[in-house]
Amino acid sequence: MFKLHKHLFIVSLTLLSGACAMAQSNLTSYKCHDLAEISVQWQDDKALLQIGKTQKISLAHVRAASGARYANNQHEIWEHHGELRWTDENSTVRLCKPTLP
Repeated sequence: MFKLHKHLFIVSLTLLSGACAMAQSNLTSYKCHDLAEISVQWQDDKALLQIGKTQKISLAHVRAASGARYANNQHEIWEHHGELRWTDENSTVRLCKPTLP
């Protein structure tokens, strides 16, 4: 009986650590060519764009021929092949690359 409990405990810890890793992997930080730094939390049907420490913007998933595209009436992000193109409310386009953790 003790071996069964020990086995279930190990399996539970393994599943829990996998779920935590998945939750953390949904957040990606980027550095853009103009040195702007942004973070994106990827969710099923939206992305949360964080600019600096305080500004958070919700973007809805938008159909794209290739890659993942999210937008609202002021911002657009388009992730394709590991790079991100961010268009801000002033129509400034930035090319951004993920930063290493």
